[in-house]
Amino acid sequence: MGDRDYKNLQIWQKADQLAKDIYLLTKSFPKSESFNLTSQLQRASLSIPTNIVEGFYRGRKEFVRFLIIAIGSLKEAEYLMDIAASRCYITDIEHKNIQDKLIELSKMMSVFTKKIRLSQFANTVTR
Repeated sequence: MGDRDYKNLQIWQKADQLAKDIYLLTKSFPKSESFNLTSQLQRASLSIPTNIVEGFYRGRKEFVRFLIIAIGSLKEAEYLMDIAASRCYITDIEHKNIQDKLIELSKMMSVFTKKIRLSQFANTVTR
């Protein structure tokens, strides 16, 4: 993985921005949701970039495992945003904006994970 800085990864950059966007959105959620939806949504969104960071400094096999965990957190955030929209905590435009970012990041992470897996497989074949 050439340059050993996770900040150079596009998936991390997008995940980092997504977490910041979700934190900003959840500021307007009702206080009654502080320990429920707000907290869970913030944790799920923050789990995406942090799992990318943690996995980045491990071997390829472990990196794939952490990427899969990050994708799971992304899907959790996607569902929680649907709940927030259904409760009218966010506007339709805010919901679509975040969902578009989640879908884009999900696709990017899936492709990236497959790429890492294939390079891992290629390394085992050439040994």
